[in-house]
Amino acid sequence: MTHPLPGRTALVVDDEFLIGAMIEEILSSQGVTVFLATHDAEASAYLRDNHIDFALIDYKLHDSSTESLSVRLAESGVPFAFCTGSMAEEMQRRFPGIMVIPKPFSEVAILQVASALVAGE
Repeated sequence: MTHPLPGRTALVVDDEFLIGAMIEEILSSQGVTVFLATHDAEASAYLRDNHIDFALIDYKLHDSSTESLSVRLAESGVPFAFCTGSMAEEMQRRFPGIMVIPKPFSEVAILQVASALVAGE
């Protein structure tokens, strides 16, 4: 069985740059091209200007949330999961069946969810 991640593109959104960079490193080590954003406008630009295979996003940013980005991803058919430290139940009510990677996360959790997202296309 071939690994589903090499050659894919991911959007990672986290307002904590070091956390986003850690996720980027995990995915990049598996051959994924990563677009790393720290705020909604930057993430929206990446989504508009690039093909995105899947996204891992924090729900709550410093001064806002990724609610509108989440809706755009869902409407665009881009599979995504939340990688967040809070509000898992609320997110699952808003987006039934959504995967949530709780913080602190492991490399294994990131790769399992990313693989599941691309396998479900």
